[in-house]
Amino acid sequence: MDHFKALENQDPELFYKLKLDTDHRIECLFWIDGAARHAYIESYGDIVSFDATYMTNMYDMTFTPFIGINMHGQSFMLECAFIRDKKDSDLILDHLGN
Repeated sequence: MDHFKALENQDPELFYKLKLDTDHRIECLFWIDGAARHAYIESYGDIVSFDATYMTNMYDMTFTPFIGINMHGQSFMLECAFIRDKKDSDLILDHLGN
């Protein structure tokens, strides 16, 4: 959390949200920085890929990238998330609804 607080001071457009379990461990972590927000606005084409099967880290959390493809067919990272339980993706879905 300290890392994201420090990033927030450097990038006022950074958005992050996390959900903790009863043991105060991260269940779900989602973030997007200002550069990615601008890339989405300026370069978004027709496709955004959301892959919740990509890979799992040492904490058994799935890395979930959101990849955009611009009008030139180039892919770029939009947003990222770590999710412990794929069924518990309400954090991401809440953000996408805003």
